[in-house]
Amino acid sequence: MSDKGLPAAFYMGLARSLILAEARRSQSPREVLSNVNRLLREVSRSGMFVTVFYGVFDLPTRRMAYSRAGHDRPLWLRADGDIRLLDAPGIVAGLLDADEFQVAEAAIDLSPGDTLILYTDGLTDALDPSGSLFGIDRWIDSVQACAGLSPTRLSETLFETVTAFQATAPQMDDMTLLVMRIS
Repeated sequence: MSDKGLPAAFYMGLARSLILAEARRSQSPREVLSNVNRLLREVSRSGMFVTVFYGVFDLPTRRMAYSRAGHDRPLWLRADGDIRLLDAPGIVAGLLDADEFQVAEAAIDLSPGDTLILYTDGLTDALDPSGSLFGIDRWIDSVQACAGLSPTRLSETLFETVTAFQATAPQMDDMTLLVMRIS
């Protein structure tokens, strides 16, 4: 979200509702996010925006189509230890008119043991007491160091790592993490 407080909460609720409604109309993540952007622009001219990662996972084939509307690039931790960023380009939703809004759609084929790690920028943008940024490189290194852990323990360890980095520095943004292991 581009803001905090009650207006941001209402806007997030609106965005979520629109995503759920549009998901019933299309299997294409790009089409869903394009329609949501258009609808957000129609009902709100507040200058607010939302970042979104939207994926459609086909369980039998383990194929996931996805689009990103400005959201941080999720990590794909492969069973062999390789880490890739899911980096299909895309712009935040709700800020630009339909003719300027662009998101790409990409697909990946997941294998048993692969892990998807989705997170908010509060984790990578965390600051230590001297103002140094945790950053994406440290985030990827932290994930790599935890590669063999269960999803629950991986989540706990990543939060512990960021909290230890922050030490006494205040938390400046939300920190949300979703870890999904493919079986």
